[in-house]
Amino acid sequence: MATRLPSTNQRIAMTKWLITIKYLHHICTMSKIWQKSITVNELVENFTVGRDREFDLQMAAFDVLGSLSHTQMLESIGLMSADDLHLVQKELKSIYKDIALLAYLG
Repeated sequence: MATRLPSTNQRIAMTKWLITIKYLHHICTMSKIWQKSITVNELVENFTVGRDREFDLQMAAFDVLGSLSHTQMLESIGLMSADDLHLVQKELKSIYKDIALLAYLG
């Protein structure tokens, strides 16, 4: 039996869902996704981690804007079809709006 691969729209939707879930988990939970069972000196943690969640939220929108530019470049050199560019950019813009809403809600 041949395996049917998901369509481009399905892959984009799944990717967006995974990114959104991981991002919301990272931003909204008290634990860190890399947390281990060892304790870290509080001074070291504050210096190295400190306000990561706050900075991640500030940088996320710029990351999406960079991805929008990158996808345009991929299409311009023939590594992405115009149809795929349209779909990916549509979803990236949706993610950008989600990030803007998260930033607004604080």
